[in-house]
Amino acid sequence: MNTKIRIKFSKGDEVRFLSHLDLMRTVERAVRRAEIPIAFSEGFHPKPRFSFASALATGITSDGEYADFILEEKLKPEQFKQKLNEQLPTGIRVLEAVEVPMATSSLMAAVNLAKNLVTVRNLPETVASNVSTLIDTFITKESSLVQRTNKGGEIRTVDIRPLVYQIVGHQEDNTTLSLNFSCATGSKHNVRPEEVVQAILGSDGQFVFHREGLYILNPDRTVVSPLEAY
Repeated sequence: MNTKIRIKFSKGDEVRFLSHLDLMRTVERAVRRAEIPIAFSEGFHPKPRFSFASALATGITSDGEYADFILEEKLKPEQFKQKLNEQLPTGIRVLEAVEVPMATSSLMAAVNLAKNLVTVRNLPETVASNVSTLIDTFITKESSLVQRTNKGGEIRTVDIRPLVYQIVGHQEDNTTLSLNFSCATGSKHNVRPEEVVQAILGSDGQFVFHREGLYILNPDRTVVSPLEAY
């Protein structure tokens, strides 16, 4: 009987520039080397059955990514965590592992909130020193429109203002500031961290993006970890 293991893992500076596809390949190789009894899809080209909550863009680190693994044989979560960590490269670490019911909603369907930390350097001093005012201005806006171009070259306009929930800013020095904010992510709605930064600051700078974690925002506005949502 198949079982499902859900993990929380981190992606550190050492693998910051690993693409999402490369991350999937790295995890797949680690699963094979660890001899974890992963289940495979059916068809002419069977693939190991694991999936991530949300793609993490190249160049972004994280303390709270999630993935589900379908196993052919029962394996204790702690054993799974140990086996996989022994084969993962430096910079990728399984932090927690739990067994969840097979009927649990997929991570891609459930996760809809991301908490981000962005450090912005080399800003004009007038921008860095007015971070609180700039945030207040953004918060009071009814809309904040951004343009996105899809792979086919089609341009569409998206209002990100209703999808940004909380913002806190802090000036680090004359030309550096940090922004903590939570925003929508997932299959229904998605906000790119760089869009939020550009909308607030209206200025170019050197960005360092870090995703603090992924969560599930319920209809009653409570926020829970994907490890608890089953």
